[in-house]
Amino acid sequence: MLTEKLDPDPGQGVGRDPLTTPWIRHCLRTNEKQVNQNNCKHSDYLSNTVRNNARKSAALNCLRMRFNAPRPFLLLLRVPTLDYCDNFVTSFTAAEFRALYSTNSPIPFNH
Repeated sequence: MLTEKLDPDPGQGVGRDPLTTPWIRHCLRTNEKQVNQNNCKHSDYLSNTVRNNARKSAALNCLRMRFNAPRPFLLLLRVPTLDYCDNFVTSFTAAEFRALYSTNSPIPFNH
């Protein structure tokens, strides 16, 4: 199942079941309360399988909300500073090289 493959706390929760992490347990508890409140008249029909599926779907929903949330740092403009510096140094070096080692042919100068 998907919850067995994902590890929400890399480094800390290696080898543990992701359903045991605190934020998943919170989601499971809140979802179980909702299931019990919504189906209080039909509690005889809720088997352990249905409750387990509700618990796992709540955990997957929490995972989906956590990992698919828009990250503000991805929206920041990334400026490739090294490219600008490299272009500046290249053009400056070419101009300096032309000035120091000029040939007999004149360099066209636009007014």
